[in-house]
Amino acid sequence: MKLGVLREQSPGHIRVLVARANLERLTKQGWEVLVQTGAGEAAGFADAAYTAASASIATADEVLAKADVVVMIRAPKADAP
Repeated sequence: MKLGVLREQSPGHIRVLVARANLERLTKQGWEVLVQTGAGEAAGFADAAYTAASASIATADEVLAKADVVVMIRAPKADAP
């Protein structure tokens, strides 16, 4: 199964739903994780930290097209890419 993690869109929102520690747990359980470029930046998680923990970095469109399950903290805005 593929899990997609999208970047939060609300101004000033600094959280991301999947932190690196959780990512390692998910990949050990067999999940392939796709993280939108920059999804963790505001929370202090660089894209490189996600790739080091076996995630793939992708555009929002790629995450939406490839993931079986997509997660984020707040619902996406209607005009989001």
